[in-house]
Amino acid sequence: MINKGNLNIFLSLLIILLALVSCNGGGSTDNNMVGCVSSTGDNTVTLIWNLSTIDIDDLAGYKVYYGKESDNYSEIKKVDIAICQVNEGIPKCTYTVNLSSGRWYFAVTAYDTFGNESNYSNVVCKDI
Repeated sequence: MINKGNLNIFLSLLIILLALVSCNGGGSTDNNMVGCVSSTGDNTVTLIWNLSTIDIDDLAGYKVYYGKESDNYSEIKKVDIAICQVNEGIPKCTYTVNLSSGRWYFAVTAYDTFGNESNYSNVVCKDI
């Protein structure tokens, strides 16, 4: 079973990487908001994060939550750990989605083979 303390530490580190990739580290006044970025003419959002370096044998995958309101997500998509791949020697997970215009908020959780799920990560967003 996943140690939830270790999983939460892992997710905090994961979301720092996620924010830097998906939102270029932009600022926000929302306390749980890591960053937001605008795009021009592209409705695609790609979130990329490194897999845990913490030994979590029971990690099954991640859930990507997103919607047009922070902390009120209309979509939930599972990213199975089996589809994560090694890129330049680093195991990474990727989730890509095409979205309609507007501001979209994203958060990620990790879940284990027993169905336990971590808390939400920090929120990142993208204006489309």
